[in-house]
Amino acid sequence: GGVSAGVVVAWSCLLGMAAPRRGTKRSNLAAGLPPMMYGFGDDPHPYSDSVALMEGMVREHLYEVLGAAVRVAEWRGKEEVNDIDILYCVRQDPKKFARIRHLLTTYEEVKRVKDSGKRHIEHSEKDTEDGGGS
Repeated sequence: GGVSAGVVVAWSCLLGMAAPRRGTKRSNLAAGLPPMMYGFGDDPHPYSDSVALMEGMVREHLYEVLGAAVRVAEWRGKEEVNDIDILYCVRQDPKKFARIRHLLTTYEEVKRVKDSGKRHIEHSEKDTEDGGGS
């Protein structure tokens, strides 16, 4: 089974889980962890071993949740994981559930605004080609 593009984008945005960029040694997740760790009371410049440990723990948790979501999707007879599958997996944790719903909703709103902007630009270009517009 696969994972829908929206789920991948949403989770990547949420957790900066992209692979390390070419020429860099750290993933986006590892780069974003020190400020988060500091926000939760760690040193402003934590040891690289501590960051690596946290990154491993976060990735392990993500793999567990996404693995459970794949199993839920399969149980539902679907080949792709969607947001419903992930929400089902975290339904017992009200904080996670609310945060994921909020982030998915925000993602959809941003996508809708971008799409409407593209349509507006395409419409404006068509008016210009037709001799219309301002």
